Parts: sequence; structure tokens; C-alpha cells
Amino acid sequence: MIRQLLTLAAFLLAANTAQAALGYTITAAPDRSIKKAADSREKISQLLLQGQGDHVKLGKLWHGLEWLLDRHCGATPCIVVLGGRKIGPDLGYGPAFFYTPEEVRRLAKRMAAIDPADLAASFDAAAMDQASVYPNDWVEQERSGEAPLKKLQDAFVQLRALFQRSADAGLAVAYVLN
Repeated sequence: MIRQLLTLAAFLLAANTAQAALGYTITAAPDRSIKKAADSREKISQLLLQGQGDHVKLGKLWHGLEWLLDRHCGATPCIVVLGGRKIGPDLGYGPAFFYTPEEVRRLAKRMAAIDPADLAASFDAAAMDQASVYPNDWVEQERSGEAPLKKLQDAFVQLRALFQRSADAGLAVAYVLN
């Protein structure tokens, strides 16, 4: 429920901002570094948005990837893209969220079992547009030859690799919509 509300709020903020392009940045860092930075908007922004440490920028693909993973994982959702615990102050589109090192290990194991090619079965551009999956132009992307499914699969591979590297190093992971 919280995840759906966060998604809806983020989408509405982006839709109502003139030149908004709602992006997503996820960063690996020691658990203590994330918690220490959480007390300050400046510190958490610096940690998550200025490319410090191992990170992945999903850009506008975050919601599409969440859509695919929700459908692929079925009854046991892969809460990877929009999950975790709130940490720190509002950074513009809400607070940052983080996964503990233990949660990162569980999610890395779960993602390791997913073949990116299998995500194709969950891709439906028209259904995604109908459901207002941000950026709500999946059919147009297909028509213009932008290969949105390939972009989503590539983003998944990057995200999965970040979680695996983080799990191997015992790191936490934090993300922010920006």
C-alpha cells in the first residue's frame, strides 16, 4: 500500500511540474554512512545524488522496471525498485529509502534467479500506458523504435549487478526519486 501511494505521489508530482523528468538514483554505501547522512538533507543528497560510491541511475525507467518485476514475481513481489525504509528528510520527491545489508543480500539472491529475457513476458506497452506507468509513453517509445523493453532489461541487469556487488561487500543500498 505504501509503495503504491509513493508511486502515485511521485507520478502526480512529476505530471504537475512543467519540465519534470522524474528520475531514480540508487547508491551502495556502508549502512552507517547512510544512517549518518540521514539527519541532513545536504548530506543525504550528497551521498545519493552526486555519484559518490557505486550507483546506478535508472532515470525514467524506474517505474517500468517496478511494473515488470511486480508482474514477473507474482504472489511474492520483488520489492526492489520501490521498497525499503524511509530515511532522512524530503529531498524534493519524498525522502530517500534504504535496504540494510541483510535485505540487500536477500534481494540480490532473488534477482540473481531472474533472467532478464523472462521479463519480456510481463512487458505490455499499452497496459503500462493505461495504468499510467511513468513516463506513460511506452507505446510511443515502441512506435519510434526506442526499444523500451531492451532498455528495461538493461536497467535490470545494472540494478541486479549493483545489488550483487553490494551484497558481496556487505553494503546497504539507498535510493531516491529525483
